[in-house]
Amino acid sequence: MRRDISELRNERYCCGIIADTLKRLSVDSNTRYYPELARYPGDPEAYVSSRSEIINLAKRRGWKVEGFVEYEPPEFGKRKFKYEPAPDIVERYTQEIIERDHDGKVDDDVRQEIRDTVKRKISGNYAEDN
Repeated sequence: MRRDISELRNERYCCGIIADTLKRLSVDSNTRYYPELARYPGDPEAYVSSRSEIINLAKRRGWKVEGFVEYEPPEFGKRKFKYEPAPDIVERYTQEIIERDHDGKVDDDVRQEIRDTVKRKISGNYAEDN
């Protein structure tokens, strides 16, 4: 059953855009718009009528969904690549730690240890070492 949405049109203020878009996309009146599913405002894929449609959308996009629908892709949370922080960022944080904790002076071995620790923490790979 389609709802007549012609009353939403207001030529003076161009307010018929939403109604025209819904007509063009053939959005049924039994669907509901979930902005959490939208990739951009008015995303037609965010109009769903059942939980199974939400799960199918999450599967296509590889998204984890929590709430009244629960879905987690099999590979969710597993990194496919290792993140390498930029050397200048690592060096900046290393220097900040040396200035703060060691009064600005350390030998090369200690500097390298601090640098390695900073790099693991920034990259998020420090859990792999344990």
